Amino acid sequence: MFQLRLNVIARSNNSAVTIRCVKRINFVRGDASKATTQDPHKQSSDVWASEHLQHILQHFDAPIRFAAGYGSGVLKQDGYGLNPNVKPPMVDLIFGVTHPEHWHSLNLRQNPSHYSFVSALGAKSVTALQEKWGASMYFNPDVQIGEQRIKYGVISMKHLIQDLNEWNNFYVAGRFQKPIRILRGDSRVKLSNDENLANAVRVALLILPPQFSEYQLYTTIVGLSYLGDFRMIFGENPKKVENIVNAQVGYLRVLYKPVLKDLCEHFVAGIESVSAGEEVQALDAHKVVFSQNMDVKLRGALLFELPKKVRDKVLAVFHKKSRMDTVVSALDLSQKAAASDSIQSMVKQAIAETVRGPALTQSIKGLITAGPTKSFRYIGEKLSKR
Repeated sequence: MFQLRLNVIARSNNSAVTIRCVKRINFVRGDASKATTQDPHKQSSDVWASEHLQHILQHFDAPIRFAAGYGSGVLKQDGYGLNPNVKPPMVDLIFGVTHPEHWHSLNLRQNPSHYSFVSALGAKSVTALQEKWGASMYFNPDVQIGEQRIKYGVISMKHLIQDLNEWNNFYVAGRFQKPIRILRGDSRVKLSNDENLANAVRVALLILPPQFSEYQLYTTIVGLSYLGDFRMIFGENPKKVENIVNAQVGYLRVLYKPVLKDLCEHFVAGIESVSAGEEVQALDAHKVVFSQNMDVKLRGALLFELPKKVRDKVLAVFHKKSRMDTVVSALDLSQKAAASDSIQSMVKQAIAETVRGPALTQSIKGLITAGPTKSFRYIGEKLSKR
């Protein structure tokens, strides 16, 4: 049995109060914030209400098994407040479908204007482009439905669940570690994303120092999917991570509370909660401080539990650096790698390598699937946010 102790310390007015490991972690109690006590995927948005997004889904005749909205058009981010004098941001959606070729066949018939010149090749070619390039997604950007502009990406349920479980390209997995709004749920996606969130915490703990703030925890997690993504240099707002966390601390607390609680209950981690008459929900995330046990066996266990693709990348780099001649088990090698002074950089490198290829090829594919006019317009809007 492993036990990794995280001491949560609430600092206020130069005082600090802690309670030893508890089974129940109350980041929110009483009426501190009713919105954040609900299922975080069902919280009311500052930008668009759920009814509006559901109305968008109803526009599509092709069957959508799973749907989620993300980005500044769905959930509030700092720097993207709703301004009546400014055109509202595009709503970003992900559709999980059971049979992509059948889905595109129906959608091409109903909504041919959503597609670029690629549509002339038919549903089979559209699906091949979706499945074999990039992150196994097909995006139709800058689509007008009523008065709302949307961008929607189509992915097979198989590839969606696979990425959440295995981090094959970290495209969907990375997005789902950040604030999203579930519009049409699926039990398999829910189970897979629970493990995805747990793995995000494991990676963050390997990257973070012995003591870190709650704010650092969330910025580390939210920033994972941008490691190795060339768009952070060229197209994305360089303050994107901070913008998301600053506006969504309450959401992130609720989203990751079950993960921390589960770690405590199964003795993989010991979590301490705050109780001093001041709600954690009301605290500045910079003032809630964690300290983690840096025991090599515990950190080795964190590394060993990561998705195999990422873990193997870390171990391959470590094995090459250490010039080990003997053959050891993956668990033993994980413990040795975790003891390395370069474990943080090796983990970041593994994530960046996982992200880099799919992010680049998906963006190149996007130029084809969107067509030149929409592509230049989309790039221009991205650059204007910098």
